[in-house]
Amino acid sequence: SKTLERLTQDEPTLEFFDMVFIDADKENYKLYVEESMKLLKTGGLMVIDNTLWKGLVEYDEPHDNGATHMRKFNAWVFETFGRDASFVPSWDGAILIWKR
Repeated sequence: SKTLERLTQDEPTLEFFDMVFIDADKENYKLYVEESMKLLKTGGLMVIDNTLWKGLVEYDEPHDNGATHMRKFNAWVFETFGRDASFVPSWDGAILIWKR
């Protein structure tokens, strides 16, 4: 997160990247998405890994803190980005977000 903080404070890196891939501590995913959007060019793609959390996000009470967190995060993504976000139901899941 310190690297991301430095990048978002550096004017030349703002809206510089065509793609951002997020695979870090899940508790900070929302922060990473919000901050990374500053770095992504219009028309750029963000890929967020582990969004299905071994399929456990499907269950209302998965008895797994990571799954509970990812379920809430996924809901936030689709509430925030709507049709600009899409699920990729691969092994552990990914969400793609296009920046308009």
